[in-house]
Amino acid sequence: RKSRHGKIEIRKEKWFSSTGKYLNVDEIIELNRKKNSLRREYNERYEGIIETMKVNWRHGLLLIFINDHYFIYSHGDPQKLFSGTIDGVTYINGLAVQNEINKSQIKEKLSPSKEPVKSNLNFDHLDEETKKSIEDQTLFVDEYGTIDESRGSGKRLTNKLRFFVENIKGINEDDIRWELPNETKPENDIDGQWHFKNGLHLMKCFSEENFEIEITDFLKQNNISKDNAQYKIDMNQIPLIPIEYYEGENFTIEIPEIENESYKLVVILENENSIENTLVDKELITTIFNEANKLQDENNHEEAITCYKKIIDRLESEKENIVNNNLLIETVINSRSDDNSPEQIGTPIDGIYFNLGQSYRALNEFTEAKEAFEKAIEVNPNTQAMVYHHLGVTKIQLGDFTTCIEDFTNALKSDENHYDSYYMRAAAYISEKSDLRDISKAKKDLQIYLKKYPEDGAANRLFDAIE
Repeated sequence: RKSRHGKIEIRKEKWFSSTGKYLNVDEIIELNRKKNSLRREYNERYEGIIETMKVNWRHGLLLIFINDHYFIYSHGDPQKLFSGTIDGVTYINGLAVQNEINKSQIKEKLSPSKEPVKSNLNFDHLDEETKKSIEDQTLFVDEYGTIDESRGSGKRLTNKLRFFVENIKGINEDDIRWELPNETKPENDIDGQWHFKNGLHLMKCFSEENFEIEITDFLKQNNISKDNAQYKIDMNQIPLIPIEYYEGENFTIEIPEIENESYKLVVILENENSIENTLVDKELITTIFNEANKLQDENNHEEAITCYKKIIDRLESEKENIVNNNLLIETVINSRSDDNSPEQIGTPIDGIYFNLGQSYRALNEFTEAKEAFEKAIEVNPNTQAMVYHHLGVTKIQLGDFTTCIEDFTNALKSDENHYDSYYMRAAAYISEKSDLRDISKAKKDLQIYLKKYPEDGAANRLFDAIE
């Protein structure tokens, strides 16, 4: 947007996943959609107890620069990639495109839904420092819409495309459709072309009736036996996705499992960008942890407990990889990074024990849940308020209305806005089973809780009962 002085100002950000993975453009938009969906669901569910915020949104086009791409920014969120002109520079799908552009021809190379605007900026007239800072992320084209293969993104893209054409039998250049940048499945082109996605890999969707014949023939052309299928889990996706894959001489064919669809997706990657990109070692603790969390989300608590305990059994042998007594560090290779550099992924040990306790509580195994929560606090006394809170709740479920008070107090020391702990501590103070029974303290806690949630019927009835 323009400042008061007429200058264009675009905020720059870097977005990462919770595991530290650098997000691509489709992941940014998709995760934002999920966030908004969860926000709407939350607002609908708690409509009666949350305040409605009125916001006067600014008018006009807002842009934000995230992970080297320009997005249209609306209502506080990136909505879609920007195509247009900023200060005389043309941008297509969020990336700068230099020199005069022939609309009709560039349209054939890029996503068919994106039509560029012409720019008269000559990249060669820029100073060397500016050139260096933007060249690697810039796609250069000439006046005929032909990509410059000698520099910038064009060099990388054409080298990658040439690899696929020269190394994989059964794929011709005419069979490939460019889509930059785009990671969505080409589900509107079933049994159609191969799609060159984001300059990284090829994708194609096959109908279920044609898939077996096509994939068998494709594997045969590339001297790969169908009996050599291997399996892994893609940790870059939530929920976790099982993948069947086949290794060629210097490329990998992946067939990810897709639920509730009437087609099969095939992805082809150059080997350096294939297996190492996902956490294929199913014995990595972070892999087991994510699988356990998925099982827990599906209410499959017995199997989730088995996974959490499998991790705990290994902690003794992983001591040298544990930082600050609580964070287990594992190193994996992220081959999508520019230099194939190793990435460190941390799994919080208190989180393992806390999640274990939650599954035990779901099965009404309160003694085991209590022990798990206590262990989470032992390894990290500065753990989150909810760990102390759930320990206190579990103790009440076991009939202990005395020592739980300390747990709720510790939760509030960690987070004074953890209001549920005020309510539960009040319930403990009121109980005749508590050795620390104190009605005045219960009233004080309930007043704080009701100031935040004045419409809570149970809390109001409890307060009226002790008045």
